Amino acid sequence: LLLTGTSLEARTDEEATVTTIFQTLKPKSLRFMRSGETALPIFGLHGLVVDAGANFIHLVPQYSSSVLQAATYLPLGGNTITQRLSRYMQSLGFALTDKELDDLKKEVVMVSPSGAVEDMEQVPAKQFKLRNGATVTIPGKYRCDAAEILFRPELEGRPIGGLAQAIKDCVDRCPIDTRRDLLANVCLTGLFCTNLQICFSPVL
Repeated sequence: LLLTGTSLEARTDEEATVTTIFQTLKPKSLRFMRSGETALPIFGLHGLVVDAGANFIHLVPQYSSSVLQAATYLPLGGNTITQRLSRYMQSLGFALTDKELDDLKKEVVMVSPSGAVEDMEQVPAKQFKLRNGATVTIPGKYRCDAAEILFRPELEGRPIGGLAQAIKDCVDRCPIDTRRDLLANVCLTGLFCTNLQICFSPVL
């Protein structure tokens, strides 16, 4: 029996979980793996797994069905964008519910290919309808600004590299003859992967 879980899930509950499984299902054997470690070996592929959660992004390079010792953790995720959106909407006088913020993130947020302010300002504005019936117009600059935090954490004073830098650092720590294959097959998984797809094309 293979049991998968969130890549950076706390291990404190694993012992109780394993005990319950053996007592209830009585499997002959049990292996516990993080979801980022299982995404590609199942298909026998090489590649880089981007396991994106609400509060983190975990990069797991895999080659020949093995996890390379270069996994990288980035303390950014879906909630990072949500919080930035929330602060922007509050500055406009709107206090959005969690559901509205999630819908806003999915429908409005995008990434500028260059990240340059002048390019963000050329992005068309988009309207978003709130649950109370009001409609708010989000300028192109702010449509891009929310997701830009994934690539430029310094925008909020966080002294870490962003997603593009994390991917480069991760792949650079892998054997040189594996790097092309890793970047040729990037697998998105995790709670935040649907939102992350809109951000990913400028990275590579």
